[in-house]
Formats: sequence, structure tokens, C-alpha cells
Amino acid sequence: RTDVNRSLDNGLIFEEGDRKDLAIFHEIMKETGARDDFSIRGISYFERMYDTFSPTNDLKVFLVRLMPSLAKASLERQLETREAEIERLEARERDDKIEKQLENANRSAERLRSRIEDMEKLHETHPDGKILSGAIFTQCGQKAYYLYGASSNAYREYMPNYFMQYKMMEYAKSVGCTRYDFGGISGKEGMPDDEAPGLYEFKKRWGSVKRGRVGEFDYVLKPVLYRLMEWAIATRKKRHAAIA
Repeated sequence: RTDVNRSLDNGLIFEEGDRKDLAIFHEIMKETGARDDFSIRGISYFERMYDTFSPTNDLKVFLVRLMPSLAKASLERQLETREAEIERLEARERDDKIEKQLENANRSAERLRSRIEDMEKLHETHPDGKILSGAIFTQCGQKAYYLYGASSNAYREYMPNYFMQYKMMEYAKSVGCTRYDFGGISGKEGMPDDEAPGLYEFKKRWGSVKRGRVGEFDYVLKPVLYRLMEWAIATRKKRHAAIA
């Protein structure tokens, strides 16, 4: 709840995209795949999905945009509060506790001034805002599905993913959905070989309930090529782990 409330005051806006915006979503998906080390589908896959399900209103492309003017205004309000706190602390009799609080408040104020400067620069290059995250949302009856998600490496401190999930849940509720499917997790939560521990931690924070499924099974048609593929995948993962 705290993180959602913070994201709501970060100068972000939630908007519905259309078919042409799939190109933006796909570019951000490339960033996500490179960051989290997973392969992604080509844009034609998402275009076919959109063409199939969008006409019946069962699929939506949602985007989260950082508006520098809104973010700057929010940061300036926070800075004003922090500077008032600094003024109160400086007026008090100094001891170790007050000195520590003053040090933290000054450090926070400097971060806010730096972020304000960043937003001024962003406004010069992106006056209409910058897309930070996107999602493919689908609906079947009263169930909503967070089918695909992507987030930029830039401005992650503005918490666009929390904002996006909250707004998608609001939308799902507005169209009559009673359940929200957050998608899959690794199934290795708490294990040393869990390749995406943050995935479950993020989804768990929303009060999600884990539900087991049968899973996927391979019917091997070409055993030699299959073993070669498995070896190549394992080798690639080891190489990436070594680099990391």
C-alpha cells in the first residue's frame, strides 16, 4: 500500500494504447528481456494477438507515461516539506539524534533537488512525457489476466510497475472482473536455484494466492536435436551466471 501510494504521486499517467503503440511496448520488452535474461517474441506475435482479441474488447494495451512537469511539481512539494523539516531541526538544541536527523534530511533534500533537475532536462527532450512501462491485459468473463509486462531501465525509482498494476486492477474492477491473474512464477520460491526471486516477492506483496497448475511437458520428436538444444540453453545460462 505504501509503495502504491508513493507511485500515485510520482507524476505518472496511465493510458490505453492502440496497435501502433505495440512498437513502443515491444522496445521496452526488449529492455526487460535483456535485463532479466529471457527471450522475447517478435512484434508480429503481439500484432496478431491484438488483431484477434482487440475487436471484441478482450485485449488492451496499457502504457505508463512519466510526465516531467507533473513529476517536478510533486518533487517540489516534497522538497518544500523537507526544507521546512530542516529549518525546524536547525532551530532545536543539537544532540546526536538531532544531528543524525538533520544529516538525513539534508541528504534527502539533495536527492530531491537532483531529481527536479533531471525532470527539467527530461522536459526539454520529452515534453510529452516518456513511456516507462507497458502491459498486455486480457479479459475472459469475470477474470482479468496480466498477460505480458515490460518496464524500462530508466526512472525505475518512480515505481511505474506499482502504478501500472494498481491502475490495471482498477480498470479490471470497472469492467466487472472479480479475479486478477498475475501470471506465472518460477515455482522455486526460497530455493537457491530460483532464477527470478524478485518475481514472486513483487506479486506476493499484492496479496496474491499461489495456485498450482499441471505445467508444460515436452513431447520430443527429435531426441538428438532436443538434447543439443538443452545443452545450448544450459551453457548459455552458465555463461551469463559467470559474467554476472
